[in-house]
Amino acid sequence: MKISAVIFTLIGVSSATSWGADCYDEKLDASGLLTANCDAGDGQGTRNATSIDLNKCFGWDGQKIADMPNGNYSESCTDCTLNRLVYRLPIYKKQVWMNCTCGEPAVDAALNTDRTRLDNVYGVLTC
Repeated sequence: MKISAVIFTLIGVSSATSWGADCYDEKLDASGLLTANCDAGDGQGTRNATSIDLNKCFGWDGQKIADMPNGNYSESCTDCTLNRLVYRLPIYKKQVWMNCTCGEPAVDAALNTDRTRLDNVYGVLTC
């Protein structure tokens, strides 16, 4: 019984991937809804249109945008944009940063969404 639990756990872990490397055409609206086309992981190059409310993933902790379940970051942050960065050396990797104006008094805040709980699981964005 323990072996099957470990196998299912490993399968679940291997299906989640960094969303920035597997998703394209991302857009973020003012309410916090992120939409993108993400690799379905079928080995055929299939992409699924998917969306997620980032208010369920992130919040403003008074100093920074942070991983925070149901944190409702958009209550404190405005003018948010997504910025895709591609690093070629020393290894090729992609990252998507979210930049916003947050808090009172207003400050510029940034979050590397590829180093958070945001993942692509079989073409569906999750946090």
